Amino acid sequence: MDTREKLEVALENELLAVSEYAELANNVTDQTLRAVLISIMGDKYGHARTLAALLINGS
Repeated sequence: MDTREKLEVALENELLAVSEYAELANNVTDQTLRAVLISIMGDKYGHARTLAALLINGS
């Protein structure tokens, strides 16, 4: 697997994680836990944006 393919897989994983954290956040009642999950989701989204930019600029 070359670097581009690894970046593509990493991007897919980050986007999956965003979705999973969103689902978790929507299903918890504890507001502190919900805030933490939303924060992690934001981090994952930021990672996805960075990876997407690397893929776009590296093509």
